Amino acid sequence: MFSRFFSYLSHFFPRHLAPQLRELYVTIGILNLATAAVMIFEPIYLLQRNYQLSGVIGFYLSVYLIYFFIMPFGAKVALRFGYNKSIIVSSLFLVGYYLSLLGLGSAPVFILIAIPSLAIQKALYWPGFHSEFARYGDPHEEAREVSNREAIDIMASVIGPFLGGLTLYLSNFSTLFIIVCLLILISNLPLLVTPEVFTPGEFSYLDAYRRLLAPENRRYVLSFFGYGEEFIVLVLWPIYMFTFMGSFLSLGSLVAASTLLTTTIILYVGRLADHSNKRDVLKIGSVLYTLVWCLRPFIATISGIFAIDSLSRLTKKILTVPQLSIIYERGRETHHIMRNSVLFEMSLVIGKILAMLAIIIVFSIWPLNAWTIIFIVAALFTLLYSLL
Repeated sequence: MFSRFFSYLSHFFPRHLAPQLRELYVTIGILNLATAAVMIFEPIYLLQRNYQLSGVIGFYLSVYLIYFFIMPFGAKVALRFGYNKSIIVSSLFLVGYYLSLLGLGSAPVFILIAIPSLAIQKALYWPGFHSEFARYGDPHEEAREVSNREAIDIMASVIGPFLGGLTLYLSNFSTLFIIVCLLILISNLPLLVTPEVFTPGEFSYLDAYRRLLAPENRRYVLSFFGYGEEFIVLVLWPIYMFTFMGSFLSLGSLVAASTLLTTTIILYVGRLADHSNKRDVLKIGSVLYTLVWCLRPFIATISGIFAIDSLSRLTKKILTVPQLSIIYERGRETHHIMRNSVLFEMSLVIGKILAMLAIIIVFSIWPLNAWTIIFIVAALFTLLYSLL
């Protein structure tokens, strides 16, 4: 009986996982635990440092504008020195970012260090991260590899917000930032286990922007503009929830509980996507996620927020698993893994910048109905995912 159960359970996990991906999984688990402990509280922290909502949006807009223009340099570093080294160096800038946020309490000038630090971290981390998954992934288990990665991310996102909320309840942001920085540094250790076998390559800065405008990539690029909704869910949604919850511990606990509900379903989505048409699964996820955004304006209770946050996380993962497996597949098939990774990242950055500009316009022209309009804008961005 038990052997039959474990045999069935094994179908939800990749059976030919490369050692490099196993180590990356551990790194992701620790790193995501660290960032999940603080990420949901970051916009609230900035508001408490006397930044207006427009200032918070301006902060992230500055980060993504810099990221957009330095991303090809991050790809150059990853191709020249290796994916793992690029990821490790990026962690130092992430530590610098959180230490700069910590310094904001005593000197506002630290914002000038925080913005480029986060932009450089993204430029060094994401091209190498996606390229490593595309390079070492198994074509027959791609979706399960992604779904397992997403499940690890979800588990970190269960523990992280609760840990962060509890730390803020018992102590303060200074303690939380120090804990997060230590975890970020520890997350590098698994990447040092297996020496990376790497052949240095070249990456053209200008070609990255030419590919972004190429007609054959238009539909591909437009689909990733959908990530504009991700900025809204990561930055504005926590602020909206906090107005109902009123405390960091309550907010962290709610997010942890709603995240836990999605884990097992995501493993099933990975297996389903490996044995089905990935684009069909993606379209279903896109439609469901759009409907969830349309429901948000009608939520006005804590139980409603819990339900909608759970549905949001679930439906987003349903589309993310097949979407990322398609991206990694395309990179291998075209033999341009890094080019494909950078095109993906540059496209989603444009989507997030467009979302920020839309938010600024909405709050300027329709301040009384701003939240309802913003949720509708997020729903419209979400529909773009189905173009892939």
